[in-house]
Amino acid sequence: IYFDGTTIGITSDLEGNYSLETRVQEAQVLTAQLLGYEPQSFTIVPGSFSEVHFRLKKTDNRLSAAIVRPDNRYLRSILRKIDESRDRNNPEKTIDWEAGLYSKIELDATNAEDLVQSGLLKKSLGFVLAFRDTSAITGQSFIPIMISENRSRKYHSLNPAFDREVMESSRISGLDQDNVMRQFTGTYLLKTNFYDREIGVFNLTVPSPAAASSQLYYNYFLVDSLQVEGRKTYVLRFHPKKLVTSPTLDGEMNIDAEDFAIRSVHASLSEESAVNWIRHINVDITNRRLPDGRWFFDEERLFIDFSIANSDHSRIVSFLGNRQLKYDPPVIGPITDPAVLSSDDPVIVWKSEEKDDAYWDSVRPYALSARERGIYDMVGILQEKPAYKWVYGIANMLITGYAESEKLGFGYG
Repeated sequence: IYFDGTTIGITSDLEGNYSLETRVQEAQVLTAQLLGYEPQSFTIVPGSFSEVHFRLKKTDNRLSAAIVRPDNRYLRSILRKIDESRDRNNPEKTIDWEAGLYSKIELDATNAEDLVQSGLLKKSLGFVLAFRDTSAITGQSFIPIMISENRSRKYHSLNPAFDREVMESSRISGLDQDNVMRQFTGTYLLKTNFYDREIGVFNLTVPSPAAASSQLYYNYFLVDSLQVEGRKTYVLRFHPKKLVTSPTLDGEMNIDAEDFAIRSVHASLSEESAVNWIRHINVDITNRRLPDGRWFFDEERLFIDFSIANSDHSRIVSFLGNRQLKYDPPVIGPITDPAVLSSDDPVIVWKSEEKDDAYWDSVRPYALSARERGIYDMVGILQEKPAYKWVYGIANMLITGYAESEKLGFGYG
């Protein structure tokens, strides 16, 4: 499934499910294509949620029968070469570097419409329904309750070994810039490096599909080979094996056919993975090839659905978290900043002057949508409402693992 005239696309899972989300304005015609079937296209309205069901018809072309025998040797050789090239292509294993980083987090509440429309809250909170949207991943409608933006600088050193992130500037939904959630908007707690053999998100550990040893957990399919930026690229689809009880992912990855580096990954937590209060996890990452031939991080989008209910159809209020990261080109070389070298904290928060809109417009890798800009105005009004403070406090506790009451004078976490 792909957008005509772009390189944006994805293969569906075994049941035919898929999700796509992009800021590219040219992505307006969505096409599904399958060998032996007639392609089908639909026009999409940019900036809005669309649910598109494709039903492909078989072509009339009749081909002579072919005998297909399973042979995974070529696919296994690709996974083996990824392993052999792992340390060379992993930016955290070969070089010291520092890089600027832009991050944006949005926190949304699902199933909140009925609560807002109730008699007690409709008068004071009813206007937030104008900002209602639909998740491209779960299909649930939601109301945004927080948005944050950050500019930071990441430092990675091999000897001495450390990773540190200096938060340079941030703003969080019009809230106090020293808010406790500020340090959790970086990359420390939510790190998704698929070169690691295991991926850790909060307290969840998932085997990375980009490892030969992960054939114990996944079935692999070589579904295509593409030319991306003039380089041959393999498209590998992976699905969890039956009877695997540990948390697994389901998705696809693009592998550079020359360097055997991970160009991109699109993956979601498999439906069979029961993970306490996390109902959905989706991650999209892309890496870039630098002029000197090294590979480095480029972009990441992480989606998490927090809920105490397992079903998407539950009417219990739950929370959706969206985090987007964009790395600047790295500066390669030993870390020399004395303030960074002298600190033992993985996240360093320095007080800085509040930045105006012109500053944020200049440092964003893309412009905010009209809906995202509206969230700042909406939350600025909402933050004084008692009902909002209650909802925000719950969301704050879910992200930070810490609850605090100034009135009662105690905290717990």
